[in-house]
Amino acid sequence: MDRRVVLGSLAAVSLGGIAAFFLLRGGDEAQIREALARLAKVVRIAKDDSPLGRAARIKGAFDELFVERVSVDIAELPDAKPGRVELVRLASAAFGIWSSLEVELADVRVSLDAGASGAAVDARAMLRGARAGGDEKGDARRVALRFVKESGWRIASVTVYPPPNAE
Repeated sequence: MDRRVVLGSLAAVSLGGIAAFFLLRGGDEAQIREALARLAKVVRIAKDDSPLGRAARIKGAFDELFVERVSVDIAELPDAKPGRVELVRLASAAFGIWSSLEVELADVRVSLDAGASGAAVDARAMLRGARAGGDEKGDARRVALRFVKESGWRIASVTVYPPPNAE
């Protein structure tokens, strides 16, 4: 067999394998969007959730989704301290306020830094659920997140802005 044909075939197979790896793995933006979808799913509260089960689910996922010293800026919680442990505590405390909660992120804009070592995400977080007392409630907020590429894409800062109609 002609050596050029063999080398060409090997090159084509190699390039195909590399392309398939990147397509199946998804690009940086796709990985960030997957992390956002996972975050929205993890913080949801189902009526049959137990506080312990939810806390364990949140801790496990937050260990993978957030850097250890994540910066936290939430309009209604000006005293929120930085760190993943504090963020797990805050997210777990929602169980006492909500009996059910769904979170959806919409209007998501991802801006990758040059070199793709970081990314800024701007989105609208929409919450819908029932308060512990039974009242149905909805809310929408602008959120900004900063992702860094550290053992995969992880969130380094979270900012939750006040509702648009807040004074």
